[in-house]
Amino acid sequence: MTDSSDPEALARAARLAQAADARSRRSDWDQLNAEEATLGSILERLATAGSAVRLETMGGPHHGSVTELGPDHVRLVDHGRWRYLRLSTVLSVEAVGAHDGPGPDRVARTFVEALSRLVGETVTLVLADGAAHTGTLTAVGSAIVTLARDGPAGPLYASSSAVAAALGEGSG
Repeated sequence: MTDSSDPEALARAARLAQAADARSRRSDWDQLNAEEATLGSILERLATAGSAVRLETMGGPHHGSVTELGPDHVRLVDHGRWRYLRLSTVLSVEAVGAHDGPGPDRVARTFVEALSRLVGETVTLVLADGAAHTGTLTAVGSAIVTLARDGPAGPLYASSSAVAAALGEGSG
């Protein structure tokens, strides 16, 4: 109990009460930030902090530096290999190693719009069930993605919404 006649004791008690209140507010904000975190905000924070990431998906793990964040996708680069991953297929995120290069670019284009920029390139499309198909991306529409494959298999027509990732070489 504080001596009400001692001004220094009253001031000390007031400072302690203010410090306790500030800690409580900071704790509340930390909890709110954690509850409102999104995959995009977590990936951006990790990349900005200098961390590379490991993303676990149904198709397996993907490692790299986050170079692009869209409203529904992330672009990772690792040793010259790039990959576009649909955020809805990411099961977990871990920080691993150091991030190469600057923080990620925020872009407005969607996953399907990012895929459309890859037409003519050789890619591996990973579908939501984990199946992987390699070939030349020949068309990307809002409903169907077309992949020309070598050999007797012929073209693959995949539902755009079923494409979980596109993997490739080089700068992408």
